[in-house]
Amino acid sequence: MIIPITQEDLSVHLEKAQKLISDTRFNGVTLEDVLGSLTDNQPFNSVPDQRLIQSVLRGAQIALEVARRYHAESGLDELHTRPKRTSTIRQEYSQKLKTSSSISGFVFSSYILATLAEHVDHTTAGEIKLDISDLPSGGPFETLVGLMTVLGQAVKSLSHDDRKPTEIAYAYFRQVAELIKDSHEDLKYTRPFVDHTFQYEESDFTINGFTVDTVMLRPKVSFRRFDMDKIVSNRRAKNQTVRTIDHMLCYDFQTGKNPVLELGGFASLSIMESEPGSGKTLLERAGNTMFVDKASAVGVPHQVVAFTAEEILSSYQAKSGEQMRARFDLINNAQLLTRATMDDADQLVLDRGSSESSEATQGAVSVALTQLDGVFSQRNGNWTLTLLTNLLHRIDPAIVSRADNIVSMPGPETKEDMMDLAKILIGDDFVDSGIADPEGYEYFATQKIQSLSGGKDTYAKPKHPVILEAFEEALRLSGFGPDELITFIGNWFVAIKERHSSFQGRNIQKIFGSAKRRTMDFDFPSDLFSDRKHFIDYGYDKRLAMIKEWRKENMKGQSYTEIIIEEACHHLDTMMNISENQFSKDVEEATYRMRVNEQAQRNSFSDDELKETYEFLKEKFEKDEHAPA
Repeated sequence: MIIPITQEDLSVHLEKAQKLISDTRFNGVTLEDVLGSLTDNQPFNSVPDQRLIQSVLRGAQIALEVARRYHAESGLDELHTRPKRTSTIRQEYSQKLKTSSSISGFVFSSYILATLAEHVDHTTAGEIKLDISDLPSGGPFETLVGLMTVLGQAVKSLSHDDRKPTEIAYAYFRQVAELIKDSHEDLKYTRPFVDHTFQYEESDFTINGFTVDTVMLRPKVSFRRFDMDKIVSNRRAKNQTVRTIDHMLCYDFQTGKNPVLELGGFASLSIMESEPGSGKTLLERAGNTMFVDKASAVGVPHQVVAFTAEEILSSYQAKSGEQMRARFDLINNAQLLTRATMDDADQLVLDRGSSESSEATQGAVSVALTQLDGVFSQRNGNWTLTLLTNLLHRIDPAIVSRADNIVSMPGPETKEDMMDLAKILIGDDFVDSGIADPEGYEYFATQKIQSLSGGKDTYAKPKHPVILEAFEEALRLSGFGPDELITFIGNWFVAIKERHSSFQGRNIQKIFGSAKRRTMDFDFPSDLFSDRKHFIDYGYDKRLAMIKEWRKENMKGQSYTEIIIEEACHHLDTMMNISENQFSKDVEEATYRMRVNEQAQRNSFSDDELKETYEFLKEKFEKDEHAPA
């Protein structure tokens, strides 16, 4: 249940919040005094310091309001007013007061982290380590006073090392929030807090028990909303986008696991490639819109992250690597659902063997590889990263090989696609255009998301001649059917390896991964993510059992053998097309450079030089009896 927190709710706590700024003293001075002494003899009016002050004020108000509601629902207010208390009641009162103190400290810290996240240097803030062995208690307000006291002492002592107050505060409250989160299971009587989702109505700040984003290493990403129904064609890409969003929402924050990932149906890293103007960016906007709407509806913490070349690449290789690592730190957060996009990926993770590769791109690629497939890789089913590109052959091959799948986006193709696109472009506001709708035609009916597991895909056989030749050879050797599937695959893949040396074990992994995702390609109940009680509030084992049952129902009448072959055909055709496209692009680029060089050489001769050369060659050929006429 989502409980809104309004400005009116917060107004009753304003006076107490102001006391934290004006009255809480650190070695005899207030926070305003401390910050004011660090401003190089200028009036206390710096924007970062004022932002910190405002963050403390609003965070304290929200924390006190959440604590107030906990007191009312937990019965703590009633216990407080009892004139006489038995030892049992005293113990209950003490435990609830301790819980209330932790709740207020957690909410307070989390809000400050959320508001400062996009205004700090995370590399610098991450290096600041503070000794927080114990947390203050005694009640919500007393806890906030204690936290502010320690903060003021830290700001005063660390500022001499050129640490900015906002970065010190960020590092401090990050450690506080993580400490409370790690120890919250020792608290008693937490249900009145963890059973509700609190949302501050003036922002997207949401608290869902102790699973709010305690790291808050995310810069706020804004995007323009777009409706998925207005995406024309690109059915496979639309299907994957919608399915992945629903699958990510199955993630269980308590266990840090996703049942869809356990069943093999989750794609963490994807690549969408197409010619310019085919709809990649619009699809990502529509995906972000759907993701934020669904996650907000059930009150789970979430974020949208953008990987962009202008924000990551630096003239220094080490700096590019650091900034790429900082982006991966955003998505490697088990307390958040994250939908990340890398637009123009061919610029950011450019092929290290390319003549255009620089130290900056090499540093970015090296870190990306480590994060995607190494000891630092964390694939728990709570994040997705999609690479968008018009030039797939320019992306580093090692990055491409690590993608769970590659989806081509052809753009509008069919007659219906063209008609639906025309309808969008004409628009409904042209009521006097005089253009009549086709009789009996239902606009956008063919644009709806279609399950691939509900029937055969278009890949009964491979289309590429090399893969088809290997397919038919394996068919002659082993036959085809459920009983011969493993033998057939062995013969087929060996025949492909003989014809295409780049076919490796990673390709086989992708084929079977795609087949498992096909078995998960079905619609969840329409109201599943409309309310937490329908799914989100269930434990991990219950979620897993429900999804298994839906998958079993979906697979009735389906042949897993056919699904494996269809996905193999699709993957192998794509592999060959990528290889050939890369060769064609390389030839085009080499031809273009050669023509430019030839033209440059021609332009380098003067008219007199050309005339002199012509006369010399003419005289030479006239003397040579074998010279062409």
